[in-house]
Amino acid sequence: MYMSRNIETAGSRPIGYWLKHLDQLIEDTFSRALTGQGLTRRHWQVLNTLAEDPASPAELTEALEPFLRDDQAGQAAVVAGLIRRSWVSRDHDGRLRLTRHGRSAHHRTQERVRRTRELMLHGIGAGEYAAAIGILSKMAANLETSAA
Repeated sequence: MYMSRNIETAGSRPIGYWLKHLDQLIEDTFSRALTGQGLTRRHWQVLNTLAEDPASPAELTEALEPFLRDDQAGQAAVVAGLIRRSWVSRDHDGRLRLTRHGRSAHHRTQERVRRTRELMLHGIGAGEYAAAIGILSKMAANLETSAA
């Protein structure tokens, strides 16, 4: 059921506005939080992904795909920069993994990221967050289905 009239009266701006606005605020806020470490959000995403498990470049691309849609070459540059810092290395199979220095950098940065996430979610209950994620997931599924 399409409920445009009811949805539009619920707020003065459409969801696209809020999604783009929030995305930019997230980028800017994480950028400020990570600047002290000389990192970008993409650096953090690579470090955090590799902190869980080593990954091939293709697996890393798959894990970070939503963030790389507009910048596929960006991941290679980020990984190359982390390799130059000796925070990431390639094993004999070409898989990327954090080095001891990379793990240390990840741990140092993790607290800043945690505080930033806490700031973003201030005053939002777990149920509200789950509902927002559920709604956004459904909207994405609706559009993915219509595009297929």
